[in-house]
Amino acid sequence: MTADTLANENTAAWRGLLAKGGPRNNFPHSYVVGWYFRHVKPELSGGSVLDIGCATAPDLWLFASEGFAYSGIDVTDACFDEAIRMAGKRGIGSESYSFGLFDPPNLPFPDNSMNIVIGLESLHFNAGRQAMDTMLWEVFRVLAPRGHFLFTTINHRHFFTNPAHSRMIGDNCLMLTDSFPDPGRAGMKYHLFQNKQEILDRFEPFAETHVGEYFLDTCDGRPDGYHVIFGKKRP
Repeated sequence: MTADTLANENTAAWRGLLAKGGPRNNFPHSYVVGWYFRHVKPELSGGSVLDIGCATAPDLWLFASEGFAYSGIDVTDACFDEAIRMAGKRGIGSESYSFGLFDPPNLPFPDNSMNIVIGLESLHFNAGRQAMDTMLWEVFRVLAPRGHFLFTTINHRHFFTNPAHSRMIGDNCLMLTDSFPDPGRAGMKYHLFQNKQEILDRFEPFAETHVGEYFLDTCDGRPDGYHVIFGKKRP
């Protein structure tokens, strides 16, 4: 099974999940974005932000209020109307943002065009190693020198990795099986980094990369574990 096949299957599954009213506001976790933005803000004074897998764009207001031009992209436009409605409710003018579709792992933006790239719970949908490497190269390509990035991905302490309803189908590819509690996610595939060192190795082209971990307690009491990966591109 090729990386492109994995990417296409995930894209089709995610479109179907959102079309049925599936998860829209859970991703990304805005408190992580807020913490990150406070960390990098002293080095930036406006610019362009790319949000990969933006869904309803819950973090648009944070960047727009600081004078950043926001570009949100997703594999489906199912959430864009809601994102625009929420922006209007917060008084954010349409000149401050744009939304568009993309075909992962390719990013439809010029080289060195973004000062910040974020992708919360979207990077891991590039399930195959080739697709992940292509996505990381695309992020490096569109990120301006000294530009910053932030990603979160599931880790081995996430609920999805429970062998009762998932299995590994490659060194880095986790597939949810038919026994997964949410039938809409059955068959979806996720890139699972093995450890912190692998992440650092895969992000080596960037000037610096930091890897942390955080947990989200879900409504049914299970802890979901995530890698938080952030850093910047070399000058």
